[in-house]
Amino acid sequence: MRRRLEMALLFACALAVPACGGGDAGPTSTPPAPPTSSSTEASRPTTAPPVATPVDLDALRARPCSGITTAQQRELGFQVEPVEVPTADYGTCVWDQSEPDADGKQFGYILRVDTAVDPLADAYGESDERTPTDDLTWGVFEPDTIANLPAVIRSLDDRTAQCEVVVGAGGGQGLSVKGVVNPPSPDLCDRLVQAAELAL
Repeated sequence: MRRRLEMALLFACALAVPACGGGDAGPTSTPPAPPTSSSTEASRPTTAPPVATPVDLDALRARPCSGITTAQQRELGFQVEPVEVPTADYGTCVWDQSEPDADGKQFGYILRVDTAVDPLADAYGESDERTPTDDLTWGVFEPDTIANLPAVIRSLDDRTAQCEVVVGAGGGQGLSVKGVVNPPSPDLCDRLVQAAELAL
């Protein structure tokens, strides 16, 4: 429940980073549409798949922006200079375009590297949570494999306005890449998957 609320807060504040606690939040667009999943949908798995070959993310945690080159950031559409915030347990790299650019676009992307918590285990633990109306909270929850590691792509709506890619690295570590864009973009989740692959 806690991480679901954090995600909702991220998506609610994404275009107003300073008002939402500074460097560990990204930009916001219009509040996400209510999930559309039916209450009759089959239950989702709540236990993350095992990691066959764990990856140590400590060096990336210390320099979370170092995993994606400047040229790669631009190709992904991360068109502003990132802000890097490393801590003892996690590191974040934030790209925040909170003011509309010349084309009227706003966006926020956050790469977070966790070495003290397993974000994939948390994501699976929340996969089957439901709203008071008995709809699945996460309208999209798609297991995947990224850089030979178990992952999931999830979104509160239809993947176009906000998305999160979560990867488990084993040993209680993992990373996530979150994005919020305005106007919506059909390739948002695909770009976040590419960002995770590059970082790993």
